[in-house]
Amino acid sequence: YNKNIIYIDSNEIKEFLQKDVRVEDVTITKKSLGEISIDVKEKDLSYYAVIGKNIYLVDKTGEIFAYLNEKDVEEVPFIVANSEDEIKEITEFLNELSDLAIFKKISQIYKINNKEFVIILTDGVKIKINRIEENDEVNKEKQNKRYLIAQQLYFNMSKERKIDYIDLRFNDYIIKYLGDNK
Repeated sequence: YNKNIIYIDSNEIKEFLQKDVRVEDVTITKKSLGEISIDVKEKDLSYYAVIGKNIYLVDKTGEIFAYLNEKDVEEVPFIVANSEDEIKEITEFLNELSDLAIFKKISQIYKINNKEFVIILTDGVKIKINRIEENDEVNKEKQNKRYLIAQQLYFNMSKERKIDYIDLRFNDYIIKYLGDNK
């Protein structure tokens, strides 16, 4: 107050604001004599994360940036995890699925062990799938094919009967319908 804006260090202000975990980006411009503009972009909610009894908001990189009550509730998947590292791993996996139509039906996801995940859809159907870690193009293509198979199986087979789960952890797939004894 009562200072010339020439003496205000905008980089210092920017660095201070970017330390806040809720902030995605900050732009500071000196518009005219006595006027400074500060534009703060908040992180976007991509997922909810449940660790123990706490529910957090998570961005697309898997970083926790707020508690549930700090933003309006949105329809995004819940990640059930034991640690922040597990949240990041599950987030990477969900980001691979984000372009598929089935992504909008994901209600919850959790990790069983090592690289095995269970996806629970909004209608209660479970999809059990394991993730291939190797980053070569052959395995990536194989993994993407499995995601498409999961989507096609779900949308086509759920028309016939109510599905309990689809298991894609093996070379063949397994579909268990509700009411089946096996």
